[in-house]
Amino acid sequence: MHTGKFLLFALLAAVALGVSAKEKLRVLDQGLDGNQRIYMITCPDGSVSTVVQIFNFDAGSIPEISPESRKARISSASVKPVKVDKVCIYTKNKEACRPQWELDAAAEESCK
Repeated sequence: MHTGKFLLFALLAAVALGVSAKEKLRVLDQGLDGNQRIYMITCPDGSVSTVVQIFNFDAGSIPEISPESRKARISSASVKPVKVDKVCIYTKNKEACRPQWELDAAAEESCK
């Protein structure tokens, strides 16, 4: 009886370790830099690449910030991008940009 439980536990542990060792595609948001949002991509094979979304801002949508707010570093309204202008991937061997590219598809392409 105890041997059966031990074997079952050992089998489950081996399967759990095998599944957890397999790396997945990960997309990590690195934040905004001007009109670009930068993502670090970790591929299943362990390589790392970058995906950049480049936004097209509407100049009329940027609010004027008063000197008092600027000194206090308080923004009364956030600036929202009108649309994604293009998405680019950067790896050691490849650079590519497309105007209509979903983030997940670009991340997968950067790992190929």
